[in-house]
Amino acid sequence: MSSILDKIKQLPNSTHLFGLLLLCFALYWTSLNGLPIWDDYHNIFNDSIITGDFSYWKIFRNFAWPISVSAEKVLYALWKTEYFYYHLLNLLLHFLNSYLVLNTLEKLNFPNSRLTFMLFLLHPSNVISVGWMVQLKTILCFTFAISSLLFLIKAVEDKRFYPLSWISFLFSLLSKSSSLPLSLILVIYAYKKKGRSQLLWALPFVLFSFYSGHKVLKSEITTTATKQVESKTFVAVENRNRPTGLPQVPSQENNERKKSDQSFKERGGLILKTTHYYFWQVPLPLDSSPVKGRVPQETGPKEFLHIIFLAVTIFLNWGSIPGLALLAGIVMLSPFLGIFTAPYMTLTWVSDQHMYLALPFMLCFWMGILAKWKFKFAHIIPILFISFFSFQTYKAATYYQNDIIFYSKSLQADPTNIPIAYNLAVAYLRRYETKKALVVTGQMIEMGNTNSAVKESKYFAYISELHGNIVKHLLQKP
Repeated sequence: MSSILDKIKQLPNSTHLFGLLLLCFALYWTSLNGLPIWDDYHNIFNDSIITGDFSYWKIFRNFAWPISVSAEKVLYALWKTEYFYYHLLNLLLHFLNSYLVLNTLEKLNFPNSRLTFMLFLLHPSNVISVGWMVQLKTILCFTFAISSLLFLIKAVEDKRFYPLSWISFLFSLLSKSSSLPLSLILVIYAYKKKGRSQLLWALPFVLFSFYSGHKVLKSEITTTATKQVESKTFVAVENRNRPTGLPQVPSQENNERKKSDQSFKERGGLILKTTHYYFWQVPLPLDSSPVKGRVPQETGPKEFLHIIFLAVTIFLNWGSIPGLALLAGIVMLSPFLGIFTAPYMTLTWVSDQHMYLALPFMLCFWMGILAKWKFKFAHIIPILFISFFSFQTYKAATYYQNDIIFYSKSLQADPTNIPIAYNLAVAYLRRYETKKALVVTGQMIEMGNTNSAVKESKYFAYISELHGNIVKHLLQKP
């Protein structure tokens, strides 16, 4: 592996970076003109807060993530529905984030820092964050989070950098609360480097985390998000330009009794399944479908073997760079493993954007493990990884060309997912392809007749209603 790494290191920084930027454009090109999907309508293009006169002061006062919301408002004022620019910004920020990862790894004297940087830049799990316009919040959250870590590395030697690290971390939390667990990593790093004398300087990280957690639970954005998953806006947000003559689907309240908290067994199974998926998706990103759906709760031998493997791996690498990187990655993934009960966390949807902040740590773990492999053809491994990641990234990016492809590929991966089927039907209706929409809703109705889980879903009533309205519309046509 060393010969390949030596050649990479010999490349001038500017040549190396420019070549990778061109490669990124090539891999993501098909997604750069992609249409809005899923929450893009709900949170940006049909949101009166973004498109109307809602003041920035009110955004900062009422929202848990005011920086990302304000950024979306500014971008809408600049670009309206020029979707290319939203996608381009996400891609350029992702490239910047990857470069900041490289800088961080070099500051930490991490071996194989350039290879790790390339693998993060080209990893297919990042496509959903880059290709989905509303995920600007995830990318911004990472930008400020990695900046906070970079400033902290400097701050343990020069305390003048602490304020910059605090402000960057606060901005990260105000972009998206996914960086909440990072406060633990920042505090531990400061303590390990300089001892107890640094704990007082690291206290703002903890205080900002408590503030952000409280804000998430109490803010307007959380209330809206919780209501959204209980209503039809989670299933789909209708486009304002509906096909002429097609009746509007009336909004209705979900009067179902909320299910009680999951049993310990169900929650344990959920944690095992999600941990297993995210861990192995890092070195072997075989699943490139846009939306994976909710994790099945049934567990089998492979999940328990995975936990044993994980425990042994941590034990064997305890105190080493790979072991610390693995623990840090798990910490960053913890909000999305089903461990905590909080808005959105109870859904525990398997979605690769959850990996974005954890991915550099997990890649550092795998690079540390691979560096220990000594055999004749070890130098081929980096080429295989870079080639495979690039292919999977290009494949995944093609799913973001338009909403029809996005929902169709997602439905193939999760055929019983009613929200995906509903959104696919609405996407067809936007194109006046009413008969194709009828096929989608009809298949879901037929599935509900044979699958009790589909029939009992709180979203089944919505797709039944839409199916009925489409049928009536077709019957009324001359």
